[in-house]
Amino acid sequence: MTERTVSAVKAPRRLVVGLSLALVVAVGFAVAAGVWAYRADRQARVAQAREWAADALTALGVDPERALLLALQAVTSTYAPGQDSVVPEAEAALHLALQSAYLRLTLRAHTDQVLGVAYSPDGLRLVTASRDGTASVWDAVSGAQLFTLSGPKRGVFGAAFSPDGTRLATADWDNTAVVWDAATGAELLRLTGHIGAVYAVAFSPDGTRLATASGDGKAKVWDAQTGALIFTLRGHFGVVTGITFSPDGTHLATSGQDGTARVWDAASLTELGQAGESVVTFTGHIGAVTDIVYSPDGTRLATSGADGTTQVWDAATGAVQVTLRGHSDSVTSVAFSPDGLRLATSGYDQTVRLWEAETGAEQLTLVGHEGAVVAVAFSPVGGGEQLASASADGTAKVWNAGGGEALLTVTGPANAVSSVAFSPDGTRLATANYDSSATLWDAATGQAVLTLAAHTAGSVVFSPLAGSPRVATMNWDRSVSVWDAATGAELLNLNALTNGGLAFSPDGTRLATTSYWDQTATIWDVASGAARLTLTGHTDTIYAIAFSPDGTRLATGSGDGTAKLWDAKTGEELLTFKGHTDSVFGVAFSPDGRLLATASNDLTARLWDTATGKERLVLRGHTAAVMAVAFSPQDGTRLATASLDKTAIVWDTATGTNLYSLTDQAGQVLALAFSPDGTRLATGNDNNTARIYPASIEELMVVARARLTRTWRLEECQQYLHTPTCPPTP
Repeated sequence: MTERTVSAVKAPRRLVVGLSLALVVAVGFAVAAGVWAYRADRQARVAQAREWAADALTALGVDPERALLLALQAVTSTYAPGQDSVVPEAEAALHLALQSAYLRLTLRAHTDQVLGVAYSPDGLRLVTASRDGTASVWDAVSGAQLFTLSGPKRGVFGAAFSPDGTRLATADWDNTAVVWDAATGAELLRLTGHIGAVYAVAFSPDGTRLATASGDGKAKVWDAQTGALIFTLRGHFGVVTGITFSPDGTHLATSGQDGTARVWDAASLTELGQAGESVVTFTGHIGAVTDIVYSPDGTRLATSGADGTTQVWDAATGAVQVTLRGHSDSVTSVAFSPDGLRLATSGYDQTVRLWEAETGAEQLTLVGHEGAVVAVAFSPVGGGEQLASASADGTAKVWNAGGGEALLTVTGPANAVSSVAFSPDGTRLATANYDSSATLWDAATGQAVLTLAAHTAGSVVFSPLAGSPRVATMNWDRSVSVWDAATGAELLNLNALTNGGLAFSPDGTRLATTSYWDQTATIWDVASGAARLTLTGHTDTIYAIAFSPDGTRLATGSGDGTAKLWDAKTGEELLTFKGHTDSVFGVAFSPDGRLLATASNDLTARLWDTATGKERLVLRGHTAAVMAVAFSPQDGTRLATASLDKTAIVWDTATGTNLYSLTDQAGQVLALAFSPDGTRLATGNDNNTARIYPASIEELMVVARARLTRTWRLEECQQYLHTPTCPPTP
């Protein structure tokens, strides 16, 4: 081959190589450009998500529904299935928005102000009264309008169901009260005799009488079957604004524009047209008394006033017991919860507020109405978590005050829920109440499945063996019981002399217990009930105990301020974790066993290296004792802590960052547990209540979408989403 021939052959080869290199470079640039574009897009979406999260936080106290929409938008804008892609600020904002999402329904049909609202005795229906001249009956669960009652054109001021739920009474502008059939809406009676508008109606507890309050300064009591007038109460000067029977029906209480409330003897006033005299007169409000209600036990009366206060009185003596201050304008209505522990008030400041009835401490403010809130009513069913409000904005709203974020709330016997545990398959939740029984609940519906009542339980744990449904309880008689979780049969009772912690080994063959009295822990054989090992070394009460995931080690927490690591086979003390300055109440291993979490009375939780005993992180943020700790079961990247400050906090175990907090308005949080799949978190408080919260981002989004009661408004889309039209709900 000649030199020229060789050159001719090499030239195309060089060209091919050069083109290949150029192609590689081009592809490289294209890939790099794609990566840069992805990163730029990701950064833009992250920045936008953080902006929406901040907007959501700003909207919390103004419009919780807007806050929920913005937080959900922030989460979904970066969410990718199976990836840790959600911006932490967005997740935290969604948790906070859900905790403020107490609204369940908005009832829209009236064309003018809604002036009254009342529940049926079974809590399944609501009646609303409106200035548009109608009263509407609604399904209290779905919000469906069932039928409408037509009243005078100038308005219906109030309404009430009879105690048996078969009749309805309305208070009308045209000086009358009307009794209706609550099933068909047919008019049964029309009561005439007042010479001023009727502002309020109330049935007697036995349903035989109906009381009316009027702008003519009088209250009247009628036979609810025949419509005959029984007697007239005279004493107020000006409008009688409210009226109510005592729970036993022996007394009537009225409120008036004259600044007084009065109690009347309803039993002795039987003569037609008798004037009657009040038994007790209550004075204390400055200005009109707008509403009045008896406590469920009849010992107290609550009044609301145009002076912005609510007062609780001794019903027999008229002495003021407590004054509630918080509304920034007139208080329009007041209601006791069915258990008498709470009061709800409504006001011109467009809020509904919940209060502790005994102390007057404000518990919660519900915002969402866009006009004065004129009336409020508790559902008669349950513990006072469901309530309804009526507003001058033309709507009525149904609220759940038990916890906006909770998927489920269960209330056990009296006393604190000191322990909670999920079954291995996550379908059951077990709770233990101080000085009471342990209960197994359906974790999806909240229905009680089984009660373990042979002993009074302080702690409860499930056996981890999925095929052998067993549960163990620590009992206040110092014994430990192992139960069949399907039948409730007691399989084993150990004279463990324990009132402390309780833990099954991962294989379910051993049970570890701790003692308050002798500073020891004991490992028991579940099959035989024999004690295998006793661990000694702490110098104070042992409060908590846990097995490592592989079952080879045990951790204990003590009143001596330390946690210890033990060999679960020999009982040898392996490590002592020192750092807490007060009692250690809780211990938990990470899923891989490399970390130990501790909870302490020193207001902190700590993470420790189980190989070296070195402290990894100190988690500060609680303002009271930390009672319990639990790792997320799948990867251990999160730690939940329970505290007497009424919160549970979820932390990042790598950085110690507070990811979000769950606040329980009802009580101190004593216990918590993750579901086996890590999607839910259960808590127990000192007010005999356990709650289940969403713990995964997917579950959180499902709950958020279920809580939404409206979609975007055009002005919101333009201001926050920067779009001329509204997208679908996030």
